[in-house]
Amino acid sequence: MESLHPYHNLEIPDDAAFELKPTPDKGWGIFATRDIEPGEIILIEQPLFVVPDLDLGRSLEDEIRELVEELHDDDKEQFFSLRRNGDAPFESLEEAFMSNRFTQSGTDYPGDEALLLLMSRFNHSCAPNAELPVSHRLHNVDPEDTYMLSMRAIPAGSEITFSYDMVVSFLTRDERGLALPFDCNCDACQVDDPDVVYVSDLRRTLLRGLDCLTNLRQARGSECVLETDPRHIIADPSLRAAAANFDIPHSSRFIYYLMMPCILEAEGILSVYNAETYDRNLRIYAKQFRTQRNALVARWVMELDGWANRFCVALGLWNRADAADQQLAACMRENFGFQDTGSSAGAPQDESVITPIIEEVD
Repeated sequence: MESLHPYHNLEIPDDAAFELKPTPDKGWGIFATRDIEPGEIILIEQPLFVVPDLDLGRSLEDEIRELVEELHDDDKEQFFSLRRNGDAPFESLEEAFMSNRFTQSGTDYPGDEALLLLMSRFNHSCAPNAELPVSHRLHNVDPEDTYMLSMRAIPAGSEITFSYDMVVSFLTRDERGLALPFDCNCDACQVDDPDVVYVSDLRRTLLRGLDCLTNLRQARGSECVLETDPRHIIADPSLRAAAANFDIPHSSRFIYYLMMPCILEAEGILSVYNAETYDRNLRIYAKQFRTQRNALVARWVMELDGWANRFCVALGLWNRADAADQQLAACMRENFGFQDTGSSAGAPQDESVITPIIEEVD
């Protein structure tokens, strides 16, 4: 019976803004019990136990058993409450751990794998409303703890979700079906309107292209998930070569990078933290212009409110060379440890695949 389900024994903080309950088609999930503000801390969780430097090539059953035996009785009970998708018990301790583990990439111990009881109860969504930050830490959070932040406002009664793999932000719906190890039934993947799906797929494909244009050699790897060449997302060979050699003009890089939060916002997957990161980096980019006119336009852009407003004004920089272009390209090649082969530019930028979207603005 549902009322006797062991998940009722999982300890939820008294001040938590959520509850754990069954969902119609995803087992159990976490739901907001009050309105949650954008950027609010939803949960800070200390691992039940940690496996340092997890080696997936060896058996973990004995190691997990030893770690579980070291737990206090109450914590053991919490661990043995875990169920496969909220239903049947796990067949082994290793299976229970592997199904509820979190890489500690967002903590001070990135090589560790932690068993997180409550974090594991949040379901996946390809258009999530919460996130587990991996590239920044809150000062008041223990170095070993994992925490979740709301990406945007979450109304009371809504399910709280996060993306199990942020790479899916750059994949179309069909591509996500190939990349995820389960059939996703989130709102983004269950849309019936083909026009809505088409527009969403265009946005996410463009995000992947912009990610490669701004930094092809360090792109997030969505193409690796699909086992395709990441360079093929940029159709223009000369533009692809310029991106690979960090020879994208600074004005173009500024516009490409600014387009990303615009698209993420339109797609509903721009988090508060990521918006702050884009804003901070764009302000750095704006200060790097050395040609006076470009610097004035960039400064004006950063004084505006709203990503779309900023983007429209930034178009005034399109195809504008800047006195800092060569120096910035050389600096990026050096920072990433690539041999400086000189400029690979030479093809006119107005032949790029982005040109039909962005027109010259005088």
